[in-house]
Amino acid sequence: APPPQGLAAFLSADDLSSVAATLRTFVLQVLLPGLAARVAKLDANVTATRRGLRNRLSRFWKAPVVGSEDVLNDKPWPWHAIESQLRQLADLAFLLRAYEYAAATYRLGAQDYQAANNARWYAGTQEMIALALVMAPSDDNDPLKYFARAIEQYAKLPGARARLLTSRCTLVAGMYQEAAGRHMSCSHTFFKAHFGEEDGRAAMMLEQSALSQLYLQPPSTRRFAFRMVLAGLRYFAAGFNQLGILAYRQVVSAYARKHWYAIEQHLHDILGNQALAAGDCAQAAKHFQSLLQDCAYRPAATQAHHLSKFMGATVALGQQKGLLGNAVPLEGLSLPDISAHDVSVVFDGPAHAGNEEARLTAEAEWERMEGCISPSPTLGKPGNRATMTTRDTVTSGPSLRQPNEEFNLTSVGEPLLVRIRVRNPTALWLRLTSLRLECAFEPLDVTQAPMRLEQVQPKLPTYADAKEGEGEGEGEDSEE
Repeated sequence: APPPQGLAAFLSADDLSSVAATLRTFVLQVLLPGLAARVAKLDANVTATRRGLRNRLSRFWKAPVVGSEDVLNDKPWPWHAIESQLRQLADLAFLLRAYEYAAATYRLGAQDYQAANNARWYAGTQEMIALALVMAPSDDNDPLKYFARAIEQYAKLPGARARLLTSRCTLVAGMYQEAAGRHMSCSHTFFKAHFGEEDGRAAMMLEQSALSQLYLQPPSTRRFAFRMVLAGLRYFAAGFNQLGILAYRQVVSAYARKHWYAIEQHLHDILGNQALAAGDCAQAAKHFQSLLQDCAYRPAATQAHHLSKFMGATVALGQQKGLLGNAVPLEGLSLPDISAHDVSVVFDGPAHAGNEEARLTAEAEWERMEGCISPSPTLGKPGNRATMTTRDTVTSGPSLRQPNEEFNLTSVGEPLLVRIRVRNPTALWLRLTSLRLECAFEPLDVTQAPMRLEQVQPKLPTYADAKEGEGEGEGEDSEE
């Protein structure tokens, strides 16, 4: 482990310069000359072995190492064998960034490995040829062809190490296709490869396959959602619950309001259970609440199960917030379903009979005043029961209403009856208590109104006018 102060914390600038000079001297005077000498020696041995008609004929008639082509040869060649020297020469050329020479040498060795039916060595050379072509692109050769050959040969080998080699080659091939903008091919590569993988690596490949679908033009959101759900399932099977939750959360918005009820129910149920197990009661209540939306198509037993989970998460949330015994505020809960588009307001008696002064004012004065703002000339007459709904509009006469504005007129102290429609969307018996109506008062901004109150004809009566005209009292009206 590095020291707490960090690496080279006690070295001065001169010390670091000396270390850098030593490394440069080693690389220039020892390492690179040694690599060059090794490459020259290997190249001489390979050239001498492969030169001449006699050597070519001996290679052509050379018998395979095993007696049958169906039996794989997984034995490595000795260090001094020409097959091993070919691989060493190609690797050193790749290290020194001579990619074209490295690819040619890999091809030369691949012929011997294929003839010997050695799948591991042959797959290795095909993978390295693909990497050399990635580093030095060629119009004639596609690296994906060599990646595919390597994956095919690695898949023939037994054991867990062979699966790791296959996974590594698949990931490199997929990243190359992603960088090259070949997103459909990348998605297909990862999706095809996940079938033979264990749960953790399969989930990772499914996730990459799903994300590649978003880069298509136009994006394939449905395939993205489907494959991301599969990735979440494999993450859960492998024990990586947090990665599974992350995968599912990316999909919830894609399936929302698409009427794909089965997958939505599965997602919210899994996410709610995982959140509850992790102690996130707020998130769990949110997901269980989503299970109660549009649930009429589900059996009563399923609805009761989801309602029980929701209530349990809500109680746990109240305990966390210290609201035990009190109402826990939850936004967006439509249980029961209260229609906001079918609301009616009913108020009894004359609209101006809210106080003693108003009752002493003459009826004619109220009719003159209410004619400016009331949709009906008889709305304010005594004895009329007025009913106005949210669908009422102004039909005649000057008005202070804005276009398409809807509101009701009443006096201070006058009782109101608000009629709403409440519906139980479930097949269960629900007990509704503590239903409360909240109202917000918004005063009229006369500076922005299309017509000032005093500009409306006839002129509204004032306290002085009422006293002089009737001599019986004084009146006042308020809008609320």
